[in-house]
Amino acid sequence: MVPGEDINRFIENSIEKADVVIPIISEKSLKSPWVIKEFIITSYKIMGSNSKHIIPCLIDKTLFDKNFIEILYDEIEKKIKTLNRRISDRVSKDRGFEDLQNELVRYKDFHHKLDMIINHLRTSFCLNFTSMEDFESKIDKLISHLIK
Repeated sequence: MVPGEDINRFIENSIEKADVVIPIISEKSLKSPWVIKEFIITSYKIMGSNSKHIIPCLIDKTLFDKNFIEILYDEIEKKIKTLNRRISDRVSKDRGFEDLQNELVRYKDFHHKLDMIINHLRTSFCLNFTSMEDFESKIDKLISHLIK
């Protein structure tokens, strides 16, 4: 990525060029609208393609915490309310709000597709790196999927 390049276009072009996408799945990544946006784009690009693959790698157990999705919905909804409030404040002061509007769109898209994303990840083949046990065999498994 070069300075000044549109990040949305960069994400889409990078995913388009990749044969394999390896998202690192953690509590922090699952809370990031940018990571989720990448995952959504990747999922759509991979559907119907025999030449593209996604291999999620888990680095913590958050994905399988039954309460996590509810907690995440609450956090996203709180962020959406805050952004709406900040946009209203800027409008009342006759200030621009495009930056906040773009962020709001990402969070709303994230909220709308969260259940699908979590379900997709929970039912997909994932490499489990939540413990360092058998790390080398896990790396070997990842490599074997990459060279198929």
